[in-house]
Amino acid sequence: MAFRKAFQVACGIAGTAAVVVAAAATTQRCGEGRVEAAAVSWSPSSPLEQRTAAVWDSNWDKREPISLMKPNKKNKDDTEDFTAQLENYKVKATRHIFLIRHSQYNLSASTDKERSLTSLGLEMMSCDLLREGAPIEPVPPVSHWKPEAMQYHEDGARIEAAFRRYIHRADLKQENDSYEIIVCHANVIRYFVCRALQFPPEGWLRMCLNNGSITWLTIRPNGRVALRTLGDTGFMPPDKLSR
Repeated sequence: MAFRKAFQVACGIAGTAAVVVAAAATTQRCGEGRVEAAAVSWSPSSPLEQRTAAVWDSNWDKREPISLMKPNKKNKDDTEDFTAQLENYKVKATRHIFLIRHSQYNLSASTDKERSLTSLGLEMMSCDLLREGAPIEPVPPVSHWKPEAMQYHEDGARIEAAFRRYIHRADLKQENDSYEIIVCHANVIRYFVCRALQFPPEGWLRMCLNNGSITWLTIRPNGRVALRTLGDTGFMPPDKLSR
């Protein structure tokens, strides 16, 4: 029932004129403060040959029980007590995250200020949760879009910081499954999908998303991630579809 309600809300946001950023459950994930890019162990500039393929990192969000335990409680000598302590740090709930791409905007504009929503875009939805950007240089490269190296450097750190802020398993205090809605931009969504599934992030530009489309990620208590829907626009009339 909770999912049905959340999906109806998601379709409503993507299919009508609205300015909404919502968490359709227990928490609101917008306006929690400024997203800052910090030094990270993984960075978009890491050479491809240095990454291990086809190995799932179960502690990708640093929320495995052993990572959540305070250092003074990690007494592995007392096996029974240590196992009991780990139980207290196990996540209980599943997060369902709906990433909705913003609506159609003025593509001929030369500045962000001029890139306002078109009449069709206003008819669909409107929100600016996370700024668009160039997350990482795509592989293979494309000829029609070539940001400067500095833009990749700056945008990549910001979008990676946003991923770490919003895409992770539930908090320990969360008892029930949640259905959360985040309205953002195509490049951000595609990068989030690659990172969440632990696919090479350089492949983000191989995916296409229509305006107003819904992408659904599920993050289980054990850290496993499933992509339930990518860029779904089946709820829209054909004459309203746009890229």
